[in-house]
Amino acid sequence: MTTSAPPLPNSSQEQPAVASGTNAAQPLHITIIYQARTITLHISDALIIADVLPDIARRLGVLDPSIVYGGFRLLTAEGDALSLSQTFAEQHVPDNSTLTLEPGVSADTDLVYDDVVEAVGASVQQVYRPWTAEHTTFTSLLMSTGMLVISIVWLALFPTSLWTGTLGLGFAAVLIALCAVIQSKSMTMQASVIGVEASAFAAVGGYHLASAFAPAPSPYAMPMVGAGIGLLLAGSLMTFAAPRTRPYGVIPITIGLLVIIPAVLCSAMPGWTSTIWIITATLAALAANVLPWMCLSFARLSVQSPHSDAEIFALPEAIDYQDIKRRYIAGSTMLFIGRVSVAAILLIAVPLLSSLHTVLGSVLCLVAFLAMLLDSRQIYALRDMVITTATAGIGIICTGLVSVRAHQQFAIPLTIVMMCCAFVTIMLTHVTDKKSLFATRVADMAETLCIMALSPLAYLAITA
Repeated sequence: MTTSAPPLPNSSQEQPAVASGTNAAQPLHITIIYQARTITLHISDALIIADVLPDIARRLGVLDPSIVYGGFRLLTAEGDALSLSQTFAEQHVPDNSTLTLEPGVSADTDLVYDDVVEAVGASVQQVYRPWTAEHTTFTSLLMSTGMLVISIVWLALFPTSLWTGTLGLGFAAVLIALCAVIQSKSMTMQASVIGVEASAFAAVGGYHLASAFAPAPSPYAMPMVGAGIGLLLAGSLMTFAAPRTRPYGVIPITIGLLVIIPAVLCSAMPGWTSTIWIITATLAALAANVLPWMCLSFARLSVQSPHSDAEIFALPEAIDYQDIKRRYIAGSTMLFIGRVSVAAILLIAVPLLSSLHTVLGSVLCLVAFLAMLLDSRQIYALRDMVITTATAGIGIICTGLVSVRAHQQFAIPLTIVMMCCAFVTIMLTHVTDKKSLFATRVADMAETLCIMALSPLAYLAITA
């Protein structure tokens, strides 16, 4: 916004003569800038800056009570501050110069202490952030989550028995009850985490029970059906017992449904287990790249474009911000649930695909996780970024470990590829400071090639 202001009070025609021995006052044209606001002044260079500064602030609209107490000053184009007690001529401000108005320069931020203990306490508060009750709650959540995850892994590695399955389901029931108690205390995040962990215990318990009652040659057949049923039951109980965690209670339900479908097909056709899970992993990897568009179609925000002159000049309709916010929350929640579900399916399929007789299964997993990692460049939300990058990283590591064990002849080439990828990642994220348009185009091309290569790799892995 640029305005041309009339002469200020005490302008050249009103200014008294300058003291003897100095030159006569000269007209001065200056431009004052404050953020996006600009004014042009025609004043005398014999004016003292402190006399005209209040009127400049008023014309720029910055006489706000929240900032006016701190005073103002003018800065030159080089960033030097002009003295408020001197005139423009005394400080050699040239004609047609541009100055910047800066508020809050006189705010007193220096405190005076009369006690060493108070000074030390104030310095500690300024240098370090204090430990609060929220930090204690979050730390305890991390510790309990870590211990529960370790317990889940140990329970999953126990020998298959009825006792192991019952133990897993019992732990799941206890955690769901704890989830309901915690959400009643308005701690929704903690309740959601514990509820998801309860679903994992239920999945392990269902896996062991199905293996004990209906032994199958492949763990990806009937045992996986039991795991899916456990996820369904735990997610349903979590949804009803803790209503505030309802959006996240859909996560185990979705994963359970996605696991049950291929597991039932594998139980009906045991000879097609590898083929079924290759197709499942490929579809999951392809779905991961179209999830944003799918969720956007469910949470659509319509834009009414004008089609006539009357509509163009008509007053715009009021925008319902709360409705837009609800739609965005619904769409982002669906996207998060979809990302977690796809990540779980891919991680479940890694051991089977990486241990196939052909190395193409491992290549398929690596390409799928690489596409997921490259897709994270378009993610803004922190939780989605954490899920995507963590899944891609864990998936690549697990694929490498299983592949080296199953295909020892490819251990050295795979190690070299891993080292090169780690080197490139460090270079792009730590060494290179500027964003390169060429690197962005290369990453886009690599992501497109990974997505296009999924279907051919799946076909080759099936027919190999």
